[in-house]
Amino acid sequence: MTVLQAIVQQLYNDQSSLLMVLNNKDFTIDDLQERDSHLQYQSNFFKKAFGLMLVLVRAIGVCVICSRKCIQLRFHHQHNHYLKPENHQYHRYD
Repeated sequence: MTVLQAIVQQLYNDQSSLLMVLNNKDFTIDDLQERDSHLQYQSNFFKKAFGLMLVLVRAIGVCVICSRKCIQLRFHHQHNHYLKPENHQYHRYD
């Protein structure tokens, strides 16, 4: 099993925790960005894990278009927008 497969397996097994984090109103993309800045010395490990998390986020109800838009808003414009499934319930993208 590769490192990335292990990450996917762990995230898949821990979906309830992932949902709990996403539903936490104090959790924003800035939190991830801050962690990323501290882990840059670890190559692309965190970015790959973050990308896999987004795949799972999309799989549990956040549409591809909205999730990308929200990440860009948080990173580039610093809008106060949370990455929460309920914000996208009317924008499902299959």
